[in-house]
Amino acid sequence: MDNLTRQRLTSGGLVLAIFSSLIAMTAAGRPLVSGPGRIAGRTLVIDLPANTIGVYVIAAVVLLAMLLMHPLWAKLVGAATAFGLAGTEAFMVTIAKTSTRFHPGVATHLESGGTILGVAFIVGIAGVVLMIVGARELMPEPDRLTTDLDAAGLPVRPGSAIVALGFSALGVIFFPAAPVGVILGLIAYMQITQARELVPGRNVALSAIILGTTWISLWVILVFGTGIWSAHPV
Repeated sequence: MDNLTRQRLTSGGLVLAIFSSLIAMTAAGRPLVSGPGRIAGRTLVIDLPANTIGVYVIAAVVLLAMLLMHPLWAKLVGAATAFGLAGTEAFMVTIAKTSTRFHPGVATHLESGGTILGVAFIVGIAGVVLMIVGARELMPEPDRLTTDLDAAGLPVRPGSAIVALGFSALGVIFFPAAPVGVILGLIAYMQITQARELVPGRNVALSAIILGTTWISLWVILVFGTGIWSAHPV
């Protein structure tokens, strides 16, 4: 439990993600969006299936487990789960809003379930941001920050920088990987800085941070904006 006090920002982000899943649970079975259907004079209402509560229960359990665990991989899994959860919440509204069952070109209205998922999404994204800001907390202890040398006595590129870039690139097609890439990139960058840049890979770490952050920003703007901001509350 010591990691809960030492990794306050990271733990706070995971707690927000858990709250996001709990909020989303209350949307199960509620109407998401409504609007004129293809049949003239008929109003169509699309509900969130009640069985989706299982998805949010599983997410909450996984996030709680990652919160209580200390290893770095647990926090990275937590960040990916939080972002994936937020994505699911936004996609639910986006899919409902863009349903072909609505009359083409008409405005849809955000119902109670859609509003709840919108709030849950904002809370979840806030948790991801907090975990990214708290990346410094996930760095090894100072006595472990030594510069590794290869057989020729040259600094070895930290694998975390390359792995971070890989996760950030993967985030383009699998969005939960993006925050993992950003966090790993920040950790690698800070390690290289503390090693006085004797370890190469600074540009790789920066590329991972920029790519991952850019994809997160674009994803939030495009998906959340299309799915929720463009729907009008009733």
